[in-house]
Amino acid sequence: MIDFLCRRIAPLAVGLCVLAARMPVRAAAPLLSPDEVRALESRMVHDPARLRARLGAFSGWITGHEHVDLARVGFAPYDALACVLDRAVERGLTSSQMFSDPLFARGGGLSLFVDRDVLEAVERDYDLHSVFLIDPRPTDGKGPLGMSFFLIGQGVLVLSYPRAGAFDHPDAAFRVSVPMFGSSREYEVAPLIRMDIVEGPAPGFDHVGTLAAPGAPLEDFVGPWNASIRSIAVRGSHIDVHAHLVFGRTQTIDVPRIQRRPGRAADAACFLHRDAAAPP
Repeated sequence: MIDFLCRRIAPLAVGLCVLAARMPVRAAAPLLSPDEVRALESRMVHDPARLRARLGAFSGWITGHEHVDLARVGFAPYDALACVLDRAVERGLTSSQMFSDPLFARGGGLSLFVDRDVLEAVERDYDLHSVFLIDPRPTDGKGPLGMSFFLIGQGVLVLSYPRAGAFDHPDAAFRVSVPMFGSSREYEVAPLIRMDIVEGPAPGFDHVGTLAAPGAPLEDFVGPWNASIRSIAVRGSHIDVHAHLVFGRTQTIDVPRIQRRPGRAADAACFLHRDAAAPP
């Protein structure tokens, strides 16, 4: 009932929506067990110098402002990442649930870097149904806007795009309607998008912001109707998007689960299955 009110009369029910966002939900099982995390780590290359080069001009920001220890971040190979995505599919998780897992929080045990070639393979085989698209179709006609890299762990999520630009989200779930004005699915990306990963009974993402350049001030992540999106609370498959446009507003979205593309099957040789079956 609360979700219905948030979707239909959000401008008149901001307080109710915020209350719903703060309601704790039962904690889900960890995405990976400690043994599975170690198995994944063994399949990743840890090379701080190479990683610093891939982060480019933003490497200083990520190590200094975000306090990310590059030595703890591994390059995620596609086959290993696909195993983790298949686990998320099997559990019926959304991308928001997966990326807010305690494994990636400040005290979590997993930090990974996903480079452009792996992102392309993920886009080919999976539909993450994330607000942050791997290959958004820009509305400005200025050329490709594909995600450059994705870094998650140690309490932060950092995304990079080759430039600033706007796109219309293909998922109807991310459409935002405003009474008497209509609806919009337009979101804006930037060279760097960052957010804190919030753990606990009410997980999600906080202090969402963007950077146009390493020395530029942190700005808002902009969604439909030029609303400034400040935080995202995760409640099961629902997310409560807290935004500001003249006044604060909370939009509740029922996010589609992560899906395999047609023709893509789970890998029976996935290390999660093989290692789990191995004798101790």
